[in-house]
Amino acid sequence: MAISKTPEELRGDAARIHATGDDSLVGSEVRDLAQSVLELGGRGRLPMERPSITKRFELRYVDQDPKRTKRVLKLYLVAGMYADTAIGEIFIKAEDRPAETVDDNKQEDRDSIPPLTVGALDSLAMAISVGLQHGVPLKTLTSKLKNNKFGPNGFTGDPDIRSYTSVFDLIAQWLDLRFPDGKLAVMKGPNEP
Repeated sequence: MAISKTPEELRGDAARIHATGDDSLVGSEVRDLAQSVLELGGRGRLPMERPSITKRFELRYVDQDPKRTKRVLKLYLVAGMYADTAIGEIFIKAEDRPAETVDDNKQEDRDSIPPLTVGALDSLAMAISVGLQHGVPLKTLTSKLKNNKFGPNGFTGDPDIRSYTSVFDLIAQWLDLRFPDGKLAVMKGPNEP
């Protein structure tokens, strides 16, 4: 029997089946072949153009420096998805500045984030993305990030995620909230019952 899917499509099917546990969208022959491809180390790359969602958090905290400076960390999370809304990658962008800053558009009013922090966030996003594309369930990845305790931490001002123990914990909470079964959840608006 001939399979009409490309190897990349089969890898994508395998990654989605493994991440979500939902194999109802493919036939048994394709399902078995896709699982074999994944077991051989196949990677379900995302298409060049894909849907995504972005979440912005504005986290206020007090720095641990001797001056106890009040700061604001703006954290942007972008989740790229397959066509069936299964998550396949994330990107993390952060900006840190003193809370007293008046003009967000002035570069001199913003502090740069230390390269180690930027590198750690980039590496975390890359590790999660590669894991997802190789079929690691999202819950497995987020369970390792939740409840890590290091600063900044505190309250978010977000009604769905009220507090966090670290930036890693916040990322994991958001991913679990938006992708509870590995696929994008439909969220109710603020005025919906």
